Amino acid sequence: MKVYELFEMSPRLEKSNLMSLNSGEFKKFNSSQTLKEKYDLLPTAKGYIVGMSKDGNYAMIGQKGVRKEDGARGAFILGTIDFKKPMELSIDDEEIDFPQDKILQVDGVEIAKKYQRDGLGYLLYLSLINAGFMVISDNLQYLGGQAIWKKIAKFAINNAYKVYISDNAKLRMKNGNPEVYDGTNIDDAEIWSSYNDSKLYTLLVAKKNDI
Repeated sequence: MKVYELFEMSPRLEKSNLMSLNSGEFKKFNSSQTLKEKYDLLPTAKGYIVGMSKDGNYAMIGQKGVRKEDGARGAFILGTIDFKKPMELSIDDEEIDFPQDKILQVDGVEIAKKYQRDGLGYLLYLSLINAGFMVISDNLQYLGGQAIWKKIAKFAINNAYKVYISDNAKLRMKNGNPEVYDGTNIDDAEIWSSYNDSKLYTLLVAKKNDI
């Protein structure tokens, strides 16, 4: 199954949502046994399955199903998020007290072409946040990444998490507290740049409950 790299890969905000065809392919099917061996499975909904790889380097989203050839049950892998070593975020020059193995910074997202309009990227992010991970955006994004983060921020209250803005590894403050982003209360130009690299180190941070 060919995949497109959707976002999180450009030094500035690009008009296109899609990159050229990636040369790799997702492994189409993982049996239930393989899923248990490779992933820590996370709660999700809508018939999908979400798992964090045992080494913590990536997460996947798949759809439960049965392999026709042998009737094995498992999941068809439809998308992944890769992670890199996260920035050390701080509040007023004090590092945020949060377990390091629970901090994820995005390093690339891929969704199978056929499922790009099904909201799987958003569901994958949401599952990670609700599982207790602090999720940090990549430094580099496409419009698809911007749209997902705005959606994450918009529905934060309903899902018991919050989204913050980090500038050069420091959380943006307002009235003595980390400023909460709801998708509309901060101008896009303060978060994303469409013409230069000035916002390369302006990141979005999502975390369940308060920081």
